[in-house]
This record gives sequence, C-alpha cells and structure tokens, in this order.
Amino acid sequence: MSRKKKHKVNQMGAPIDLNIMPFIDVFSLLCTFLLFSAVFVTIGITEVQAPFLTNAVQKKSDNKKDENKKSLPIFVHISKNSVSIRSASPGEAEKTSSFSSDKNGLLAFHQNLVSLKEKFPDSDKATVLTEEDVDYSSMIFIFDLIKFHNLAASEENKSNSLLPKIVLGDIIL
Repeated sequence: MSRKKKHKVNQMGAPIDLNIMPFIDVFSLLCTFLLFSAVFVTIGITEVQAPFLTNAVQKKSDNKKDENKKSLPIFVHISKNSVSIRSASPGEAEKTSSFSSDKNGLLAFHQNLVSLKEKFPDSDKATVLTEEDVDYSSMIFIFDLIKFHNLAASEENKSNSLLPKIVLGDIIL
C-alpha cells in the first residue's frame, strides 16, 4: 500500500533536478544590499533657524543688579602644612593669602572666603589644587569650609552655601 513517488522525467528518461544555487547567490547579494541601504533610508530632519534681523532699538535692562554682577575666580591650593587662596579681582592685581593647616589657620581661611563672597556675591565656584601628600580627611574638611557658611548646614539648605561648586583642578589619573 505504499505509494511510489513519481519523479519528473526528461525526454531521455533521467529524473530532473533543480539547481537552486544561483537563486541562493542572488538572494544573498540582495540581502546584503538591503542591509547596507537600510542605514541610508532613515530620514533625518534638521531644523535651521535663520537669524532675525530688525531695525528696532534693543531695550536696555532697567535692573541695576545685572550691571553690578561681579564674579571672582577663586583658586585654593591645599598642601600638607598650609592652605592658600589666590584670587584676581577685575582690574586689580592677583592676590594670594596663605593660612596654616591648624584649627586657627583654617578658621582664618574660612573667614577670608566669607569676606570674598560678601564682596563678590555672584561667585559660586572655587577651583581646588591639591598636592599628593594631603590626607583625604583634611581635604574633605577644607571642601566643607569652602562649600558652607556654617558646617552644621545641610545640602538642602542652599541659603547657607558659600561656594557651592568645587572644581578639582589638578587630577592626575
């Protein structure tokens, strides 16, 4: 009861075999072109705004606060035995103050930072340069002196911040 498969036979009587290798070659090339061209099909839209030209007179700000904004670049150099502040006010020569690393020297350092902040209220950044032999705990204590008016202040209370941004200026990896 088994059925015999009927093979197509050519005129000579031999069975016909289909050679599908050329089809596979063509489709593999088409897939390659499809994958490469799919990258270039994506549409990118770039919005360009032309400058707006006008003859109208620009309004000057009435706020004198904008004119009085003064920022001061502050550099703090921490070594094992001392801490120094280097600042250059606009139009003045560069000023450097050195303090010892003991409790009284660090208190004077903090008071100097407070007086600089009072003179230049828009200053919000200090660049800190450290030497290799400085202890991590003393560095963090000096960071706290730079960052807060009062060491009992919390991070959420921004009114107590002295210089909230501290930039480490000489990181060597």
